[in-house]
Amino acid sequence: MNNNKISQWVADISLLFVTLVWGATFVMVKDVIREMPPLYFLGIRFTLAAAALMLIPNTLRGLSKHWSLVIIPGIALGLGYALQTFGLLHTSASRAGFITGLAVVLVPLFESVIRQKWPGKYVTTGVLLATIGLLLMSGTSSNPFNIGDLLVLGCAVSFAVQIILVGRTADKVPPLSFAVGMVGVAALSFWPLALVFEPRPVTFSGQTLFAILLTALLATSLAFYLQCKMQQFTSTSHTALIFSAEPVFAGLFGYLLAGEILGPLGIVGGGLIVLGIVVAEWRALPTASREAGEPGRD
Repeated sequence: MNNNKISQWVADISLLFVTLVWGATFVMVKDVIREMPPLYFLGIRFTLAAAALMLIPNTLRGLSKHWSLVIIPGIALGLGYALQTFGLLHTSASRAGFITGLAVVLVPLFESVIRQKWPGKYVTTGVLLATIGLLLMSGTSSNPFNIGDLLVLGCAVSFAVQIILVGRTADKVPPLSFAVGMVGVAALSFWPLALVFEPRPVTFSGQTLFAILLTALLATSLAFYLQCKMQQFTSTSHTALIFSAEPVFAGLFGYLLAGEILGPLGIVGGGLIVLGIVVAEWRALPTASREAGEPGRD
């Protein structure tokens, strides 16, 4: 493997690692915002992540001519994280992970609406399965659908919009430059709101500091770097299917680290959400199969 070529299996494993990290952070974030106001946490996290990405050579150079293209996607990214973080104040990390995963289903659905064309059979089936799963997950009287779930559902919508916006404009800006631009815009959007509406955190524990550094450097800057780098060497459908594992990892870490139990209906509902995500992306698998034999893509 040289500097220009990366095999598809290395790219896929790298993206699976990114997915695992994202799934694990739901529990961490839920713990952090018990001690620190959410917007301050997000401001610190994204500022550190942007600073780390800027250390990569020539990352900022690609923004010099097309910096305006990252503003709206960056705002959508920031809104998604804000809704998700505030949602975690009121719902479990496991449920937040599964609901966030709906973004993958919403992308092809929204694209069909934009094209004013009825969604294909795979997208329609996937949306139906995911909707049934969401209803089952929130169908127990002991843990009904709440404001936190609604906020995280808004997060999924924001992430879906952000993915579509990136897909329409990212070819005009180098991938890493686009990533640092979005992360930077998100960071700038958090600080004014934090300074105006939240009490300033005076002190916090070493555990919270560790979680801030881990989410900033591993789950944001490194994750975005790997995503931008490795998606060049695998198919879009492979990427979407790999990312469908995020809610599974969120549920697993929610159980292992926080003792969260979804219950029988929650497990079935979560399974249907993941199945809906996979089915919605199944339409692209023939392309992935054709690309699987290629050693890599420039």
